[in-house]
Formats: sequence, C-alpha cells, structure tokens
Amino acid sequence: MYGAFCTSGTTIVAIAMTTPPPPYSITHALQGHGGAVRAIADVHGTVVTGAMDAAVLCWDLATSTPVQSIYEHSHWVTAIVSLNAAHESLLSSVGFATGGMDTHVRVFTRASDAQFACVAVLQGHTSGVISLSWLQTDTTSLLLSGSWDGTCRGWDVATQTCRFVLPDHENGVCVLGLPNGVVITGSTGKQQGNQVVDARIRMWHQVSPSAYELTRTLTDHQGPVRQLVQVDAIGFASCSNDGSIKVRAADDGAVLATCQHPLNHEGKPGFVLGLAYLPHSQHLVSASEDCTARVWRLGTLYWAPNY
Repeated sequence: MYGAFCTSGTTIVAIAMTTPPPPYSITHALQGHGGAVRAIADVHGTVVTGAMDAAVLCWDLATSTPVQSIYEHSHWVTAIVSLNAAHESLLSSVGFATGGMDTHVRVFTRASDAQFACVAVLQGHTSGVISLSWLQTDTTSLLLSGSWDGTCRGWDVATQTCRFVLPDHENGVCVLGLPNGVVITGSTGKQQGNQVVDARIRMWHQVSPSAYELTRTLTDHQGPVRQLVQVDAIGFASCSNDGSIKVRAADDGAVLATCQHPLNHEGKPGFVLGLAYLPHSQHLVSASEDCTARVWRLGTLYWAPNY
C-alpha cells in the first residue's frame, strides 16, 4: 500500500506503509524530469507528475518508467489534481487537471489508446496557477484554482466557464474545497522590507450559485501559507514557511493542534512546502525544504519519530 509520494529535486519517491515498524519505507525512485518536480497526483494507479521542465510525466510504478510524456505546457507545471468521481462520470473517463506558470488550467482524460489527452484549456488567470482543488457538494461540482494573480477561480469544467472569482489576496493563492461547501484560500503574503507579512487564510461561504462571501480571516501563520488539505472528520490543515502545520476545525478554522518542524542550525524553521493526508492511517505528511518528509499521527497529535 502506497502511503505518499514526495519529491526531491527531479526525483519522485514513493513511500509505502509496511508492518512491522518502521511503518514507512521507500519503494520507488522515479527519475526522468529535467527540472524540479512541483506537483504529483495519483490517477487510479498511474502517478502523474509536473515539473519545472514544463513536462507532465505519467509513470508505471511496476517498471519505474514514464509511459507517457506530455509537453503541452509552455512554462513550469506547478499543480496537478486527479478528476473527482463526479467529473469522471461527466467526462466518461479518468483523468487529471494541471495548472502552470503559463496561467492556464488544462484538463486531461484518458483516450481509447490509454494515453491522456487534453480536452479543455481554462483561461482567465493573469499569472501562474499554483494550486488546484475540487469543490464538491450535493449541488456544486467545481474546479478551484489559485494563482499568483491574487485570485481563486471556480470553474465549471463541463462548460469551460469561470463561475466565480475570489479576489484581493496577498500574491500567491492556495485553494481547498470542503465537503460542507466552504472554500478555503491561503495567501503567500506581501513583501515589507526584508520580511513577508500579512499571509492569511480566508474562509468563504456561498451566498448564490455564482457568489461567495468572506466570513472569516485567519492570521495565525507567521509566513507564507503554502498548502491546504482536507482532514477527514476534523476539518483541514495548513502549512507555512514558518515551519508549522496547523490542524483546524471545519466550521471556523480554529486551530486544534500545531505541529512544528525543528529549527535549522541557524535557529530558523525550514519552510513547510507541502502536505498530504492519508485517510487509511489518519496520518498527515509534511514536506519541508530541510529535505525531510515527516509523518504526524493525528490520533494523538504528535510527530511519530523516525518515520
């Protein structure tokens, strides 16, 4: 059973849960990109990666080799998300969406020859797209995108139209859709002298089919907010350049627990750049610029050492 996929430069590492302890071990190292890997998704057993070489590679884990290389992007590929169940049904295929520094969101589905092909290009952002997530409720199924243009957009993939724009963020935006219909956005903050300030998390509630209202702003991170992930039965989690991961309640974003990466030799925290939640084990995995992936056991809300 694969627990998580992590990146280190141009290499993708597959980490699997094993028993007895230690519960995680490296099973694959995938090498083929010509630039740093920035995004990973699991599409029904096919690992799809995007990198700073402007390529998307689709990997066969059995052979640790790419089975398809996609070169339709004109700049770095910085976000990938697999299609959710609703859109697999809508498009009659498995697939994924990508976001890149070329400002576009692309949707790919698997064709009859088992290769992925682009079926939609969503245009509207004016700067690089760095985050993607699905907003799925009983009445809504939209693709969320966050960009360096300071906005979050909600896309109707079927009609290839933008349904709403959430503006006025501080530079880069990461996005998350919760099952209760709330949209969560995080910003990277703004430069003030030699510091980055005003990184914020915002919670948005729907007031009409095409409008969302800002209901709460959280300012408890002391650095850029890098990623947001849903945590089943709890709410969501956020990570930041301040070295912390905060586990939050779904209704108001209140911090339920804070997990802190250790300080480096200069007494500064390593930026936490990515998060993944593993529902089968209820573990949270964080990836840091200190070259570690750390596994946090949410049942007791402490870092499980040596993983």
